[in-house]
Amino acid sequence: MSESQSLHATQNLAQSLSEDFAHRSKADQAEAIRQLKQIITNAPERSEFRDTKKFFYLGPAFCGVPLVLALYMMKTQASPSWAMIALLLALALFGAALAYQHRNAGATPHMVLTRTELQATNLSAPLPLVEVTGLEIVEPSQTWINFHVGEHTPLPTATKVRGLLASQAVVIPKGKNRRIAVSMAGIKANGEKLDLEEALELIDRHLQAAHATAELRALLAR
Repeated sequence: MSESQSLHATQNLAQSLSEDFAHRSKADQAEAIRQLKQIITNAPERSEFRDTKKFFYLGPAFCGVPLVLALYMMKTQASPSWAMIALLLALALFGAALAYQHRNAGATPHMVLTRTELQATNLSAPLPLVEVTGLEIVEPSQTWINFHVGEHTPLPTATKVRGLLASQAVVIPKGKNRRIAVSMAGIKANGEKLDLEEALELIDRHLQAAHATAELRALLAR
């Protein structure tokens, strides 16, 4: 599991830059604005997150190995375990179906981050990134990106995407860990395949930009 450690530091920096802003010198005000703008420009204006071909390539392995084992058992054993053969054939069918479903993996983005919003193909509305209080990425089989939010943050709804290990956003609106969890088959962003730490760093830059944007708007409105 990879977890962001810098989000709270950025929030604290943005808040400290805005404290007593009106009582600072013109030079200090200009420096505070410059630092906030730097945080904002450190994030891309738009990052598109797509699946890798992970399951498309794993599918044939899930299909081929059990199928070979099943055929071997039927040919070499006088009284093969038909229950085991049925299980192996079911695994082979699963692998074939998985590869077929993910044959077009990466063709379209499942998640888009701007400097202010999280967008996902099956969410009813974007989530303002300034509402995100924590970020973690876990990878049990699929890659799950968890955007944690506060107790009173309004959350969009998600339309369920059917299929084997389908990539989609899932909304968890209740409990202590309210969040939007986005599942993907690996992570490819802006044309590059990313490992968990690289993905965390990129998403974190978008979150930092969102908080800096909110603070900058508040400063300029004074």
